[in-house]
Formats: sequence, structure tokens, C-alpha cells
Amino acid sequence: MVTCNKCGKPLPEIEADVFDHEGADDWVRFKIHPYHNEAVCVDLPMSWTGFDLSDEEARECIRCPQCKEYPFDDQEMHIHTQTTVVMFDKRAHPGESDIPVEWIKNQIKDHPAMHAASWSRLLELWEEGNKHEK
Repeated sequence: MVTCNKCGKPLPEIEADVFDHEGADDWVRFKIHPYHNEAVCVDLPMSWTGFDLSDEEARECIRCPQCKEYPFDDQEMHIHTQTTVVMFDKRAHPGESDIPVEWIKNQIKDHPAMHAASWSRLLELWEEGNKHEK
């Protein structure tokens, strides 16, 4: 288990400062994944406030949930970009969907910062398409 180098508490996740779809920022928790033997990896959205900053400034946008400090003694960071693509299958009948609304709502709830706008748009399209079926 990874521990915070500042407070010594277990660190299954970190807090990262991210922008929401309205432009406000908030601290959101993200799981830590082991990366080889000497590093950890955290998948953050493109809306992470530290994305275009220097490494020094970016460290201010990541913190331990318990002590609120940058949790690692080593200051080195490698920031990689990743894109999530949501694609829609053209259906034979407009509005037909196999995607359950509750599943989409749970995705929005479980991932408040990560791709919330994409999940919200998916829900809007699903609801819009099903209005024609009623």
C-alpha cells in the first residue's frame, strides 16, 4: 500500500484540483495505481487544473486527502495526455437504446469530474431519442 510521505497514512487515492463543466474548480478524489516498482500513476481528466502548469505549480494541484500536502518526497512528475472518445451507434429506429438511464446516472455520480459532461450529453441524447417513442 502506498503511504503519504508527509503524514504516513495509507494513500489509496489522492485529491486533485479539477475544473467542472462550468469552469469552477474543486478537489476530487482519484485512485492511485502502481506503475512499475518505483512510481504510481493517477488517471486525471484534461480538466485537471495543473495540466498546463510547470511541474512545481502542478504539484500544488495534487494533495493527500488526510494532510492536504503533496504526498510524495520525490518531486518528479511525468504528465501524459489521454483522450476519451464516446461514440454513438446509429440505430435502425431513432431513440432506440440499450443503455440504461440508471447506469448513465451512476457514471455521472461515480465520476463527478471525469468526463461528466460526456455522460450528461449521453443521457440527454438518450432521453431526447426516447421522447419520440412515448
